[in-house]
Amino acid sequence: KIKSKDVARKLNISPATVSLVLNNKPGVSEKTRELVLSYLAEEKGMIQVAAKPQYHIALVILKNYDLAPDNPGFWQLFDSISAQCPKYQCDFCSLTIEKEDPHLEKLEQYDGIIVWGIQASKEDLVRIRSLKVPAVIVCNEWDSDNQDTVISKHRRAVFGAVSYLVERGHQNIGYLRGNQPLNVFQLRYQLFQNAIVHYGLKLKEDWIYAVDPTSIESSCQDFGQMIRSDLPTAFFGDNDLVAIGCMRALLEAGYRVPEDISIIGFGNIPISS
Repeated sequence: KIKSKDVARKLNISPATVSLVLNNKPGVSEKTRELVLSYLAEEKGMIQVAAKPQYHIALVILKNYDLAPDNPGFWQLFDSISAQCPKYQCDFCSLTIEKEDPHLEKLEQYDGIIVWGIQASKEDLVRIRSLKVPAVIVCNEWDSDNQDTVISKHRRAVFGAVSYLVERGHQNIGYLRGNQPLNVFQLRYQLFQNAIVHYGLKLKEDWIYAVDPTSIESSCQDFGQMIRSDLPTAFFGDNDLVAIGCMRALLEAGYRVPEDISIIGFGNIPISS
């Protein structure tokens, strides 16, 4: 069995360079890559070289606001892409684009991009569509027929949540809003209002609580400071982090969940089970 350091010594290059070639990682010139692969070809059967990817794609995080540093939805997407790429001779990297960064054209070096668009604005969509590279937006929705998107079934999910609460006898349903102006939050709130109207219910302003959606802890702290005696019997939350954080605050305040107050979140992240 040939070791990386043996190949490196033979070719007078570093073991790290050999490792990059064997794992199809960037950072190696094509000349050096071909040198290593040609040498290994002569030693066929003694070391296995992964097939060179034909396509290079990027998972792009558009960052306009602070979100959970360990966002469960993002890592589910990341793991899914990692599992699928080898099947299609792709490799991928992830990179963050800050709001102030005007140089999106650097994304054109890839064969395609997948955009984690939960923070994206309509202006971001225009910028993405101007690039000369195929793009798919994940976790955001615009009124556009010219952009490939992968989204949750928001309408069915929100209406289903309200329907379930109504079937359980709830007439007073509140809303736990993430306090960031994300497109998906605004969409869910509008759909929630539509469902409330459909069932002939009323949504009191006092039953709408805006909390920090970036973590369970921040949602719990914010809601804990706002809990009043006049609470609805149920809440719908913009996401699971908000729902779980507010549930924790209710429990700490002496309420029973769901005996006193019921909560439904959105997202189905693992901890929600």
